[in-house]
Amino acid sequence: MQRLLIASPHCYADLARLWYRFVRRDLVPSFADAGYQVTVVIYRDVNAQQFREKDFQGATLCAPGPRARDFMEFYDFALVEAHDFLLILDADAFIVDGAWATSQLLRFEDPSVSAVSLVPRKNSPAIYAILCRCEHFRELTPPVFPGHYQSPESWPNSINLQPGDLAFQRLLAAGKKIITIDVQESERHVANFHGTTVVRLCRDLFADQIGDSQFEDLIQRERYYTVGAYDNALLGALYERLFDEAYAPDCSGTPLGGSLSLPRLRSILTRISKPEQRSTLRRWFESSDRAILSMAAHESIDLAIPDLIPQDWNAS
Repeated sequence: MQRLLIASPHCYADLARLWYRFVRRDLVPSFADAGYQVTVVIYRDVNAQQFREKDFQGATLCAPGPRARDFMEFYDFALVEAHDFLLILDADAFIVDGAWATSQLLRFEDPSVSAVSLVPRKNSPAIYAILCRCEHFRELTPPVFPGHYQSPESWPNSINLQPGDLAFQRLLAAGKKIITIDVQESERHVANFHGTTVVRLCRDLFADQIGDSQFEDLIQRERYYTVGAYDNALLGALYERLFDEAYAPDCSGTPLGGSLSLPRLRSILTRISKPEQRSTLRRWFESSDRAILSMAAHESIDLAIPDLIPQDWNAS
């Protein structure tokens, strides 16, 4: 029996709980039915004490240690475990179709295929949701997955390779294949969100130092953070329906206070006036709306999208 490890780094127990609900119910049984022995490892990058074991029955919870000091080292730590395949799945990537994910293993019947990227990044492979043939990646000189600066001597014109990119380059140079699922197919089977953890980490790490005003300016100015806050609002709506608990609460228990409460996010969006910025955000928001509704449909829930978009955006 071949062995498959599903590995994911997490900072927040509530998001991990929602993530694991889909993994345990949909992914694990589907891979098992296909004849694979499946193990799930959740790496608690921070807030390890907040992860209740009863919420993660059947999974292995681990925390930073000598062999995996942070989530980047965790990827390589997961690779050296005794498994034939490794599925790295980000905290905010939800595969809603286990049968589809399992079917991707058929692509490895081609012995030259090293990985299948289930969520593309600009039509290129990405580590967000990638199914790997462990044998090929173990042949690479470690560290395998961490990010990398290419041509650092040419700074500031050096290239900042994202996690996994250098490994993909090395495998392709060795004649191996990395299959990238196209965006349309990916979106039919994977609900992928953006920046959700980063926004919450920023809130935790420096929002108090810079003040609420500057923190909200950052959310308003940078599209990645705006979308991350919006996506947290969507995930919070589903989480509260499923578990009847606040998602991303602050120290006072305010829902989404650890990201941006609905009134604060609505206020920020009201202050965005540039038509091109509004148009770009609308496209991202609509993609996120489709993703959360696909998750809700999988739960047989009629979920209402939070009322966040200002009325005057419709005239943009």
